[in-house]
Amino acid sequence: MNSPLMNQSISHYCYLIYLLLVFVPFIRAASLPSNINIGVVYCDRNATMVKDAVRLALEYINNDNQTLRGVKLIGLQKYFDSYPLISRAHSACNLVSDNVAAIIVSDSCKSYLADIFYTTNELSIPTIIADHYIIEDIATPFTISMFPSKGLFTNALMDLLEYYDWSDFVIIYDDILGFRDLEYFFVASGSRKWKIKVKKLSVQAMGTSILMDVLHDVRSSGIRQIIAHCHHTIIQSVLYTAMHLAMVNIRYSWVFTDLQASFANIEEFQMSQVNLTMFALGQSTYRNHAPYNIHENWLATLDNQNGLQEMLVYDAIHALAYALDNMAKDERTIRTKTKRCSEEEIQVVDNGGKIMKYFKDVQFEGLTGIVNFSTNATRDDIELTILGMNEQGLTSMGVWTKQTDPLKLISSRRNGTFMFGEQPLRVTTIVEEPFVMEKPNASAKGLTGGDRFEGYCIDMLKELAKKMNFKYEIYLVPDNKFGSKERGEWNGLVRELQVNKADVAVAPLTISSEREEAIDFTKPYMTLGISILIKKPAPSQPDYFAFLQPLHDIVWVSVLITYLSISFVLFMINRTSPYEWKRLSDRNLVAKSDAGNLDYLNSLWWCFGSFMQQGVDYSPKSTAARVVGGAWWLFTLFLVTSYTANMAAFLTITRLDTPIRGMEDLVTQSKVVYGTVVNSQPLSFFSTSSNFLYNRMFTYMDTTPGAICKNTNLCVEKVRDENYAFLWDSTVNDYFVQKHPCDLMTVGNTFDIKGYGIGLPRGATYRDDFTIALLELREQGFLEELQKKWWTDRGDCPKTELIGTSDIPTQLGFAQFSGMFCVVGAGAGLGLLTSLIENLVFIRHNQVKKKRKKKAQCDIQFRKYRSASLLQSSSREDMA
Repeated sequence: MNSPLMNQSISHYCYLIYLLLVFVPFIRAASLPSNINIGVVYCDRNATMVKDAVRLALEYINNDNQTLRGVKLIGLQKYFDSYPLISRAHSACNLVSDNVAAIIVSDSCKSYLADIFYTTNELSIPTIIADHYIIEDIATPFTISMFPSKGLFTNALMDLLEYYDWSDFVIIYDDILGFRDLEYFFVASGSRKWKIKVKKLSVQAMGTSILMDVLHDVRSSGIRQIIAHCHHTIIQSVLYTAMHLAMVNIRYSWVFTDLQASFANIEEFQMSQVNLTMFALGQSTYRNHAPYNIHENWLATLDNQNGLQEMLVYDAIHALAYALDNMAKDERTIRTKTKRCSEEEIQVVDNGGKIMKYFKDVQFEGLTGIVNFSTNATRDDIELTILGMNEQGLTSMGVWTKQTDPLKLISSRRNGTFMFGEQPLRVTTIVEEPFVMEKPNASAKGLTGGDRFEGYCIDMLKELAKKMNFKYEIYLVPDNKFGSKERGEWNGLVRELQVNKADVAVAPLTISSEREEAIDFTKPYMTLGISILIKKPAPSQPDYFAFLQPLHDIVWVSVLITYLSISFVLFMINRTSPYEWKRLSDRNLVAKSDAGNLDYLNSLWWCFGSFMQQGVDYSPKSTAARVVGGAWWLFTLFLVTSYTANMAAFLTITRLDTPIRGMEDLVTQSKVVYGTVVNSQPLSFFSTSSNFLYNRMFTYMDTTPGAICKNTNLCVEKVRDENYAFLWDSTVNDYFVQKHPCDLMTVGNTFDIKGYGIGLPRGATYRDDFTIALLELREQGFLEELQKKWWTDRGDCPKTELIGTSDIPTQLGFAQFSGMFCVVGAGAGLGLLTSLIENLVFIRHNQVKKKRKKKAQCDIQFRKYRSASLLQSSSREDMA
């Protein structure tokens, strides 16, 4: 049984335990003062949003039972007065007075940070920079930045550029963010083979014209990847000006580096399909905030007021609160001391270094993402949300951290889609055979709209609509012109696109630099040039001496001289060679009737027979004559073969005796009038060309009545009915050449090579969709089949009648036979040399023969004499 004393003891113990549970949490904070002052520095007295952020942050900290229990943070508003300059030191001292444990500097004081840092460093006061500003160059051991370090942001930017595979881009920077923030980037990018151009934009002197000039230079460079290191307050102006220069579309890519860029009002650019990328700090600086227990109405206000700075201030106060809480856990307190500042005695915190130490242990999830600090008092473990824009606005494509390797993003739009919904495209065109033609009896058949037309462009448009899934309506351009400038204003198809009356121009519209300044083009769907269309002249009458045409006159004369010369050489050899017919007959080795076989007349006959591939009853007998004859045979073989081949070409080609064979002939004559169509690309080419010949032609066309026609068909009729040459697109001229009555032809080479493209309004978001579809049609062979259908298959003229003067074979000249003339000449020379050798051999042979004969006669005489002597001796002996 329990006694009353025991029950009383138990009650006392329970009461003590209760007191411990209630007051122990306050014991760990009791080492800190009950009130801690925080100095919040403003340089702009109208910084209402920053003041609201400070108030809400302090309310949350002071009402939080988990952080700094029993301690109240008091925010003291401090203003930095920069005027006059001599008062800056007093203003800086005022910032750190009133025993503030730390000061938080807002965005508007960036111009005076050096003055503030000097004072806080001298007095060892922690200074938190809650600013969208990189302060590494002027930081001190007592400064803490809520903003990422330069190196960290540079790594994020370079990872993004490598992901996009950029190698050639432009950097535009303003004088608010400045060039110094980019220094780390240029140092780090030195090892990359990047081509970087830099443009400065002066915000202080910025007007529409200045911004227009900068962006126009970028556009003229041809580079379509742009990094805009610009303050978020001018992003809308930059994009709006770029839109007027057609730089806000799917062909251009923009990267904005300001972490407040996502707060810029860019909703009007959502449908532009521009490739736009932005960075956001953490995941709280965009539409879908993940707030650190903050009122939703205030977040909405921040969103509308570009509130990254306010969020940084909010997180800075929390970071300071957590650092002080960590200090209290270690039973540390805040000491104060009287120090001299600018010749004044003020009470300041004495152990600011200890407070700085505890900042390095802070880590929490704030409005701007994870908040923690490196040994350099900067945030290095941040998250950067990478935003891209699509039809719904900005969306998150991924998150970058320093551990990200490699960077992976999701697309912000559906690539390769082209959607007009149920609204049909307004397609403008112009009648031009065979591209666009009205069907025969279209009105009688009741055909309307696009059903009235046929042709190459109509078939191509139908296939594009099928491939890209859109509807369309076709109408003819009212003024029946392709498009050129008249008194500074465009007309024709170009005008229809420029004033947005048409969405697409599908026609034989030539791509030119001048038109490119007014409208956009797809890649060319057909390549062409300017050619000369004339009436085909009547075939020339047969020439009685046409058989001589394969060889040039000088060749025939040379052959005749060679023929006479070789015959004479054979004649000379016959007279001089001891082994030829004449000398053999003289020695009675052949019949006397054969002595004249190779006299001059017979030599001529023998050479002629060889030339005609026929034989004669006799042939050279000596080696010398046969050498000459062999050279002659080789010469005639090559000559006859070449003549036969070229003669066959001349017989199969009908020569057209045209007075004009090219551009030079057209300019130098006066009988044939030449011209083109009014307000057309060929006429514009002649008028703007720097070539003297083309300028001369334009002057002629401009001053000659009847040289310029209203349309293509009228020009073609003038070619048929008058002495007229039509300068027009080669594809159209080729079409008319193949049409009945087959009385037209093109002469000369094509020039001014260009392409036909589909025209679109400037900056049209669907330009690349059309280009990709055209490339697919080309790869599939569809465009080639269309050209065959409308040109070759529907031609009325045989191919033989389409041959122009450029196809007529040329005569063979002396240059082609010079080698063979050398061969036959060398053969004649070698024959004469052989004849000389034969004579020398013959003479030597006769001399040896005479010596032998004389010796033989001497031997006979000697034998006769000896025989006579022996008989005489024998007779004497007998007589004796």
